[in-house]
Amino acid sequence: MKKRWWIMILLLMVVIISFAGIQMKINHLKEGLTDYLVQQQNIEASNILSIDTKIGKLPTFPMYVTFKDEPDRTYTYTDRGVGQWTQIFPNEDVIQKGGQFKHWEGVRK
Repeated sequence: MKKRWWIMILLLMVVIISFAGIQMKINHLKEGLTDYLVQQQNIEASNILSIDTKIGKLPTFPMYVTFKDEPDRTYTYTDRGVGQWTQIFPNEDVIQKGGQFKHWEGVRK
């Protein structure tokens, strides 16, 4: 009986530590993306309405950004696990079909 309690406590600790690790990773990614948007894309921090994420398959942590000047649009970014931020939505196909996005980072033709 005592052994079962120790196993339950150990499993609970593993779950709590895993959850804390994921939260730390998400917070680190949010800070990194905010720095990228402000420093490299010259977007004012006050114009960033929200940065959210959901755990996915690929990318594992897609970051969804909404800007105050475009609250009805959501942009998706990933660091591809190496710290280099890339905007993955909208992509060029969406733009070519007539999508209008103020903060699109792709090459405009």
